[in-house]
Amino acid sequence: MSLQISKKTLDGTTHCPNKFMCLTEGKCANCRIEELIPMDGVSIHGDRPEGDCPYLISFRRSWFCACPTRREIYRCYGQ
Repeated sequence: MSLQISKKTLDGTTHCPNKFMCLTEGKCANCRIEELIPMDGVSIHGDRPEGDCPYLISFRRSWFCACPTRREIYRCYGQ
């Protein structure tokens, strides 16, 4: 089942190295989300996710995902 994300969000995700793999349900295993960060992104649970993504940001001992598509997936579907 594909997840439905707004065209505006998809158009704003200009640096996706994974060709929007996260839109296929169950393909977001690399970024297990811990919580939504208002206006910024989502925090990622655990160690650094695998892969090389330009939306991945390190802050102290935590990891954050600033991908607009990933944020909308979490906001709309809780995953």
